[in-house]
Amino acid sequence: MALDLLIYLYYSILLIITILSCAKKADGIGNNYLYLNFTIIFGIECIVYFAKFLNQSNLTGLYFLLDILNITYVYYFFQIHFKQSKFLLSYGIISLFLILTFNKYCLSQYSDFCGIISCFYVIIACLYGFYLIMEREKFGQQKIQSIPFFWYGTAMLLWCLMYLFRTIPRFYFQDEDKEFMQNLRIFFASVNIVTYAIFLKLVLMYKNK
Repeated sequence: MALDLLIYLYYSILLIITILSCAKKADGIGNNYLYLNFTIIFGIECIVYFAKFLNQSNLTGLYFLLDILNITYVYYFFQIHFKQSKFLLSYGIISLFLILTFNKYCLSQYSDFCGIISCFYVIIACLYGFYLIMEREKFGQQKIQSIPFFWYGTAMLLWCLMYLFRTIPRFYFQDEDKEFMQNLRIFFASVNIVTYAIFLKLVLMYKNK
């Protein structure tokens, strides 16, 4: 029951963010393609959700598209803020190659390998971005709270770290400790909500100049 409630809350806040970012774009407020990013995420989440509860179909294999999206969008968001991304570009190409090569391409089975690859890329990109942000503040160029990448990076870093924390123990406890895995799902669902609450803060930052 608690897990279901958290999942519904996650979908609700994701819907709000998607509508809000699209409304801002329609109103002429540029938001670095956040509206497109969240629209794709919401669309894939809806396909997977409704396929499960309406047709009893498992389409979680589609989540590998979100892994590709995460790598691509994190690189783009980093680039527009810092323009220092030769390493991230090379690393991103390698990560995408690994995902496209080793993905199982099975609609009913998501590859944790793809998720782990994308998470490591995002974590490195976010940490590098935070380093550059701290360098900027050191020289008084810009306040941390006014930089969109700070909020985006915080949300993505939190989500990726918790994804790894959830996924890696699953290899050992999936069949061994059902109660632990259920508590882990509830914890990760709570992290999802916190992550998208930070994204909401990010979207609200974009205003007419």
